Amino acid sequence: MADEARVGVLLERLSDADARVRLDAVEALGALRDEALPALDALTLLLDDPDGEVRLAAVHALGSMDPRETEDALKWALQSDDYRVQLAVHALIQGTARTRGPDSTLWRDPAIGRFE
Repeated sequence: MADEARVGVLLERLSDADARVRLDAVEALGALRDEALPALDALTLLLDDPDGEVRLAAVHALGSMDPRETEDALKWALQSDDYRVQLAVHALIQGTARTRGPDSTLWRDPAIGRFE
């Protein structure tokens, strides 16, 4: 199945009532890396999913994509009520600071840490 068609099928599964189905779809999108960029908005919404494992998987899926494309989603995720999401996002931002480039303001946030 072509990645575009696969992304479409996985996008449909993100709204399934079963958390396990949503989790599997998020993990599959993460494996597609930048090919899953059309799912960026849907993955961002899953940062507020009722299931904590789905929320964490959404962070990891975002982390597999081009860091310059996920800045807004990660800024939003930093406001999560789930401390595990916040910790995962902090680690992700720290790990990708150099990749984000000089235009990024996300990694310069004093709450996240300074990177030399």
